[in-house]
Amino acid sequence: ARAGDRVDRMDRSCQLALVAALGAYEQSGLTSERTAVVFGSAYASLLVNQRFFEKIVSRGARFADPKRFPYTSPNVAGGEVAIALKLRGPNVSLTSGWHSGLSALITASDFLALGHADAAIVVAADAVGPVLVDGLRAEGLLSVAPAEAGAAIVVETERSARDRGATLLGRLCGAGEAFGTGALSALLDGAAILQPRLIYADSVSHAFQMA
Repeated sequence: ARAGDRVDRMDRSCQLALVAALGAYEQSGLTSERTAVVFGSAYASLLVNQRFFEKIVSRGARFADPKRFPYTSPNVAGGEVAIALKLRGPNVSLTSGWHSGLSALITASDFLALGHADAAIVVAADAVGPVLVDGLRAEGLLSVAPAEAGAAIVVETERSARDRGATLLGRLCGAGEAFGTGALSALLDGAAILQPRLIYADSVSHAFQMA
């Protein structure tokens, strides 16, 4: 009952992230506590913040909801995943726009390359609500009705995967982020020297640009 109560009071993006992470973790067969959690979300706790502060504005600060307050933090989804799975690796949340999920993958790869974790769960999730839809529409960014979703994958070093007899789904050959066309060109020029390091669901190098 206590676990159910905890899930019930989570905000929607946190629930989406938790369900996705639990599925990926179970399918992977991981058992190491040294597993990192890296959460990426474009809008994170926007919706719960709107509801939390709406009540304060309308009724006063003393009516703030203490149960909702923890979920106003953008890093709570990653924390809930780590608590549910009893993980003790690094835990980071990223809110870097629409490519936050891919940024999370890059951060997870860095944790593994540096030896900070044996594996990492990369989670991306965003919930949809009126305040978000109105904001996207006002900025001219809404061409179709948005949908909410959560997705997760598990990455680990190839040695770790082979030692535990895991099925290798693919390799991440390299990853990077760039800002502006000049930086993107430099990143792509250097991509050829990247060596395969990590397990991932596709054998490609990624380069991202955020204008």
